[in-house]
This record gives sequence, structure tokens and C-alpha cells, in this order.
Amino acid sequence: MHFSLDKQTEKTVTMLAIQVQKLLMTLSMLVPSDDSGLQYDDARIMLWKSIYAPSINNKSLKHFYWTDRGRIDNTKPARYIICSKNISIRKRFVLACSVCFEVHEMWEEMSNEDRAHFYTQNCEKISPLLLFWAHSMEGSDIVLEQYMDGARKSAIEIGLLEAVKYLFAVSTEDERRTMASASIEE
Repeated sequence: MHFSLDKQTEKTVTMLAIQVQKLLMTLSMLVPSDDSGLQYDDARIMLWKSIYAPSINNKSLKHFYWTDRGRIDNTKPARYIICSKNISIRKRFVLACSVCFEVHEMWEEMSNEDRAHFYTQNCEKISPLLLFWAHSMEGSDIVLEQYMDGARKSAIEIGLLEAVKYLFAVSTEDERRTMASASIEE
């Protein structure tokens, strides 16, 4: 799903993204590194896994892509994992929701039993974001009223940059201001 933002909104989203990246950089610096840089890369991969794919087994985490700034491109490894049929549809859906990529396609692939799982209290740390997407897929009118705020808070707290950008883009102007103000105050 693609979306466009006006200049002010883009500036605010960029500011939020920078705050999330600073937090992630601070966390990654807590891991000791050696001169080879290999341990630093390993730390970044472990951090990415803990944020985006905590339930994905390590054997599935083989394909990482780096930006020219030395950071992991969050969406490319996620896309690779989401397309892997060797991983359960539920785990792939959780990851898809984390990066707001192919959520509709994943929902269509799921059985009714799998779908029902995301409406119940599940133990995923991004549960509010999952509820937002589950109700969005069903076209529920209560999504914005009941689940948007929890989804935004969850995405910000966990550091799901792509989800923050997406939710910011689909929010009303007042919700955007509130979201930006809340993140600045923290």
C-alpha cells in the first residue's frame, strides 16, 4: 500500500522516525563490539529480530539488507520472510502488520481459525496493532475509534518505524498533532 504525505506531515513523520532511530541506535550501542565490526552487525540483527520478528526462528533470518548508512533496511528482510511459506501464516501476518506490508494479502491467505486468533487476547507484544489490522480487514467502522490509538502507541513504544509512518499517514490532522506532541514530550 502506498500513500503520500503533505510537507508538514512528512516533516513530522521524519521527526518521529529520527526519534525512533535514535532510540534504536542507543539500544544497539549497549551491546559491546570488537574491531571487526562483525559483532556490531550481529547486534543490529539481534535488535531487528527483537523488534520486528521475535517469534521467527533464527534459521529464517538469513537475508538482511543494509542501507548506505550502515543500517538494516527494515522492510527487505521482512518482505523475504513474509513470502516464505515455511513459516506459519500467523507469524508472517504479525511481521506483515509490523511493517504494514502485504497485510491484505496475508489476511486473504488465512483460515477463519487463524483470523479468529487475532481477535482474541493473544500474547504478541504488538497486540493493539494486530487488533487494528484484523478489524481493518473486516471493514469494521469501530477501527479508528477503538483501535487506532492503541496501534499507534504500540508501534511507537516498540519502535516499528514503518507502522508509525503508516498510522500517521492514515490519521486525521488532530490525531497527527496529538501523536507528534506525545512523542516529543517523551
